[in-house]
Formats: sequence, C-alpha cells, structure tokens
Amino acid sequence: MTVLDSGFIGHFPASATVPLALQCRLQDLQVASPSVNPTFKIIDPDGSVIENGELTKSVSGLTGFRMSSLDLSSKSSWQPGVLYTVIFNYEQGGNMRAAMSTFQVV
Repeated sequence: MTVLDSGFIGHFPASATVPLALQCRLQDLQVASPSVNPTFKIIDPDGSVIENGELTKSVSGLTGFRMSSLDLSSKSSWQPGVLYTVIFNYEQGGNMRAAMSTFQVV
C-alpha cells in the first residue's frame, strides 16, 4: 500500500473544528475518484485511535476530493500541545491507498 503525506493541517484550540480533506490518487499520483467513501482515524502519540469516521462530502468539479470535519469540542480528551496523526484510507481501482496528516491542539 502506498502512503502519501498530506502534511500539517494546522494548530487548533480545543473548541475548534478541524477540516479534514483528502485528494484521492492513483499509483502514478493522478487524481481519481475512490471506489467508496474514504475513512479516517485520529491517533494520539501513544498510538491509540481516539476518533474515526468517513469523508462523505465531495466537491463538484474536483475529482477525488473528499472532506469531513472534526469537532474538537465534542470530547474533552483533546490535549493542548499534543500533535495528533490523521490516517486516511481509501480504495481506488481495487487497490488500497492511504495518506497521513497531522494537527496540533493549542
């Protein structure tokens, strides 16, 4: 499985909403629509999955672009100063693909 790095999303206060976005791609990095909705999981520094879901929103005119959001105020477990990892997974053309991003709670 190929893992693409989507980079740093940003710094967010514990009351914020974090935008989660993914551009699905083929092996040669051409943009492509996923076979099913991509999923995401948020991992803390200890390696525990603390949140997961699907990227269900598509954007007209942007092939393979999927979005969702994470409401940090819905849980009290978000710790200021902690860097969280977001792992996106999707299937395209029978192949599993993944991307990784990070964000920090301030």
